[in-house]
Amino acid sequence: MVRVGGLSYSCTPMESVGQRISDLTLDGGRRLEAGKSYKVAGWASVNQQTGAPVWDVVANHLRSGKPPNRDAPGVTLKGVDDNPGLTGSG
Repeated sequence: MVRVGGLSYSCTPMESVGQRISDLTLDGGRRLEAGKSYKVAGWASVNQQTGAPVWDVVANHLRSGKPPNRDAPGVTLKGVDDNPGLTGSG
């Protein structure tokens, strides 16, 4: 699973590949649309990039005095209630 910001989804690890991710939404609950392109940022890229590195963008945002959104959505695990290694309980 990948750490995400501004995005939430459910993951069912025991499902088959291609069926594990569901309920993919942006902040505010808006669902992602199949076939639509979205811009994302990450700490590493597989392609040559132009523009400011993401760590500079994040540093500038933090310097602006705006606090991070700690109430942002995230990942919900499904089908792991009986597995304390995955749920973090136990």
